[in-house]
Amino acid sequence: MTSAATNKDEATKMTSKESKESDFNRRVDLVLITVAYNSNLQGSPDDDNARRIDEDGYGYCTPQGPKYKHRRAIEVMTGKQMFIAGDVPLAVKMTEASERAGVAPEKNKVAKNSKQAAIDEVLSAYWDCRAFGAVLTNPIDRGVTGPIQVGWSRSHEKLSVETVTIRCEAIRNEQDAKVKSNELGSTSVVPFEVLITPYSICPQRAKQTHFTNEDYALFLKSFSMMYQVTNATGRALVYAHTLVLFEHESPLGNDQACKLFERVRVTHEDNPASAVIHKKVNVAVDQTDLPKGIKVTIVQL
Repeated sequence: MTSAATNKDEATKMTSKESKESDFNRRVDLVLITVAYNSNLQGSPDDDNARRIDEDGYGYCTPQGPKYKHRRAIEVMTGKQMFIAGDVPLAVKMTEASERAGVAPEKNKVAKNSKQAAIDEVLSAYWDCRAFGAVLTNPIDRGVTGPIQVGWSRSHEKLSVETVTIRCEAIRNEQDAKVKSNELGSTSVVPFEVLITPYSICPQRAKQTHFTNEDYALFLKSFSMMYQVTNATGRALVYAHTLVLFEHESPLGNDQACKLFERVRVTHEDNPASAVIHKKVNVAVDQTDLPKGIKVTIVQL
């Protein structure tokens, strides 16, 4: 990416240049298959962090989970700061971007005719804004829709969720220490889970946010690292298993994403040869009568 502009004219010039270089002009639909052992892929804060389960017994995860993991992975790979992060308030980042674009806010507002220059500077500075978009509140006060849309994840099968009581030797405060010697709590764990996450990339929105082929390459690379850099006790043995890509010749798409996603087949079998990975997961795509102009790629991560 080019360096930050120091005035409005340079910001406009930079944006015009990047628009020509940021021609990501193909539609891509993707399916990520994640495998987890003895884990809690996403707990519910409303239910004592128990694994999220729908009324039919299937596990699900919100889109914010995968997006957080992609951001952290790309931060590690590039060393560049993301827009959505817990380090600096978003208003500070937007004010700094507006100042770099030469349209410093007045009374906590960027002038209406200067908003696009400020937005372009935010897009230039932050990969996650170019990819996922963002709600830009004051001082810019405008939303940006990104080309990468992440769907809700769902487990491939109904889950068996166990609630395990755990004991902690540490006492929270002095008053509790007078009446007990340890604390009791609980944790939610799923012995085995295959999670399916759909993605779609819209080239028309990519042009609006200056999402480049380089940005796309970083996104693909982040799949193999997304669980490695965000692992925790509740997700100690989770990994991105397979990525299925449907690449369209037409920027408008050669078939509907939902019809393509229906073609993905996932099976698993016992894997007694491994002491840890006790299930072998297989992923295939039914390419019978696949519409012309769609390239299918299965990537083992």
